[in-house]
Amino acid sequence: MKKNTSSKISHLRYLSNNLIDRELSIRGISDLHTSYGSIMYTLLNNEPMTMKELAIRIDRDKSTLTPLSRKLIKSGYIETVSNEEDKRSKIISLTEKGKNVKAKFDEVSQILNQKLWKNISDEEAKIFDKILNKLIKNLDI
Repeated sequence: MKKNTSSKISHLRYLSNNLIDRELSIRGISDLHTSYGSIMYTLLNNEPMTMKELAIRIDRDKSTLTPLSRKLIKSGYIETVSNEEDKRSKIISLTEKGKNVKAKFDEVSQILNQKLWKNISDEEAKIFDKILNKLIKNLDI
């Protein structure tokens, strides 16, 4: 049982990502993929912020975040402006196009959660969450 945990978590992520991509595509959003999800979700709920703040919130290195944000800028979902408080950093915010995906993101999130937690009791969900947190803590260096 313990031997397959990583594989099962990886497969769950794969299936979740496929569902998200499919549902976004059905809603006319074919240029946003799951790799952008944490960036978009964070900005939809907390914008604007610096690149450093965003990297901390989504737990990614700035070096990973930079190419993803460039693609989102090129696609017209986000924009950057100079930070008046610190000229070395940029402020990231959503464009109108970026803001307009919130309702669709919320719909897809609701569908994913309904499918994920189907036939799972609240008690099982609490136990699962507790175990996941322990697994994360075990690997967090």
